[in-house]
Amino acid sequence: DPSNNTWSFINGNGTDGFYGTLKTWNSSNHPPARMLASSGIDNQAGVFYLFGGGRRLDNTTICRNDLWTYNLWSREWIWVDGSSTENDAGSRDDSDSVPSARWGASSIFMGGKLYIFGGYSPNNGGLPGHLNDLWTFDGAWDWINGSDTTDDVGDYGTKGVSIGSNNPPSRCNAATLGTSDGHSMWIFGGSISINGQKSYFNDLWKYDTQLDVWTWMGGSDQLNQPNNYGIMGQVSSQNVLSGRESAVGLALYDQVYIFGGTSGP
Repeated sequence: DPSNNTWSFINGNGTDGFYGTLKTWNSSNHPPARMLASSGIDNQAGVFYLFGGGRRLDNTTICRNDLWTYNLWSREWIWVDGSSTENDAGSRDDSDSVPSARWGASSIFMGGKLYIFGGYSPNNGGLPGHLNDLWTFDGAWDWINGSDTTDDVGDYGTKGVSIGSNNPPSRCNAATLGTSDGHSMWIFGGSISINGQKSYFNDLWKYDTQLDVWTWMGGSDQLNQPNNYGIMGQVSSQNVLSGRESAVGLALYDQVYIFGGTSGP
């Protein structure tokens, strides 16, 4: 509560969850414990969305593809979609689409839809790896674009030029930002493991929700780029952020703000 700077424990038990019945409220419902889950909030409806995430068990990555909603007014969890079992492979069947289990996916709610991009999956149609698929949920899942395979190299195209073949390379833990008009989603950075070595992106992408097209807006198409801070407070085309993951950010009228993150060597 920001009015008195206090926290309140709402629900959950820290470990095991309770799914109950799909799309049915029960006072006992709550998601299992997890990390690197994706989320979004519908401010008008007062609904918080939680998707995926996972845990490490005996050096093995275990992920989920369950989708939950939490009503901020009634304080009710509902299991909305996805599987109650771990490492579900998902489906791209038009009649029953659902993303594969994953963690570290970028996410945002805007324009009445939840957007999910990329992440790492231990079982994407039977294959482990990083993803660059884009999904929306507005009562049902819809695979919008990106590859159905793991570790896709994407297609940068030309910086600043919007074209249908553009697509960011596969990654996880990218920063996600959305504009208030609901027409643009931005992603920055993220990471991918190549031959067991983690590498970091510093590219900036914009997705136009009306035109269904990605545009490479800034940064490099090469991994592990260093910083060039320039002079504090002065804009320069030579300024650049280093490759990094888990940064946070904000987009305001096509102005993008990025803070922090974990950077590579």
